[in-house]
Amino acid sequence: MLWGSSPCLDLAAYGEVGDGHLNILIVSAGDTRHLLQTLAKRYKHSYKKISIYVYEPVVDMYARHIQQIALALEPIDRISLSYKVFNYLHFPQILGVLLRLRKN
Repeated sequence: MLWGSSPCLDLAAYGEVGDGHLNILIVSAGDTRHLLQTLAKRYKHSYKKISIYVYEPVVDMYARHIQQIALALEPIDRISLSYKVFNYLHFPQILGVLLRLRKN
């Protein structure tokens, strides 16, 4: 499933301001919905620095995360929105084919 079974969360909303630094650990999320939502809502919080750490037990998920984040952060004048959507939706299928080829 592309987006999991729960809505995306702004994880910074659950932290305490304290010294202005927030550390977030995302474990086995399987996708970047929480990470992207947290980045998108960063303007709502007064943290000086947010460090996000991601742990996935399957190494191949890191490639998917990097691709999703790179597409999301690429300026719209460099890559069109339709190209972003196409790649975002088709990358899991491409990754699946590559994984099957690698096993053979």
